[in-house]
Amino acid sequence: EDEKGGLPGLIWFVQGPYLEGPRKNSDRLPRPSSRMSGGAAIRLPTSYLSSVHPTSIANNYVMYRNVLSMLRYKIVIKGCDEVKHIKRLYSATFPEQEKVPFRHLIRTFGKGGDMISFFDGETFVGFAYMFTSGDLTFLVYLAMLPESRGKGYGSQAMDLIRKFKDGNRIFSVMETPGCGFSDPEVCAKRRQFYERNGCTVPGILLRSDEYDFDSIYLGSPISAEEMQDAVERYESVHNAGIF
Repeated sequence: EDEKGGLPGLIWFVQGPYLEGPRKNSDRLPRPSSRMSGGAAIRLPTSYLSSVHPTSIANNYVMYRNVLSMLRYKIVIKGCDEVKHIKRLYSATFPEQEKVPFRHLIRTFGKGGDMISFFDGETFVGFAYMFTSGDLTFLVYLAMLPESRGKGYGSQAMDLIRKFKDGNRIFSVMETPGCGFSDPEVCAKRRQFYERNGCTVPGILLRSDEYDFDSIYLGSPISAEEMQDAVERYESVHNAGIF
């Protein structure tokens, strides 16, 4: 707050329906659109903010539900157009210790494996692959195109995954600090991303394809035994022993 009681230089995070203030102020901001939905963030001009006292913010600003782009997802099926984009992103993103042959993921479809692609409009921006056993979903891979990172897509993707597997308990894994799979800075940012999106790192190690990983759950706690069982079920399917 400055000496005039205003709040210059802030970004206001907006959730819910937009609130429309006096017309004399609203002409300084873009008009609301009927296509806007979801949460958003808009930067209000310093001159605009400093003219209004903090207690009257809700009554004096036009706030919109969605100024930012919103993601949508598509369920990936064998042979669909985006498979080639997903395969390229998969190959470039994950360290060798974390990857299995891409065809192994495809052949789990219908046997517990699901892959979804993320789009901003018609533009492909990323994908997720997960394996479900009972009410437990193992989020195995989540990746966004390098040019799409830093735009909030990852957080939106996490929300879409929760909706896609609504009612399921969801967990994932990531490299342990100092394992050497990825650059330490990349590993730290990945951990911060999950924690920032409401995930818990319980300090439980899970064994997957001969390596130990830190576990993460996206909601209520899940026991080590349940997570390890789901991982082993995933491995038994993707490793082709049942085909």
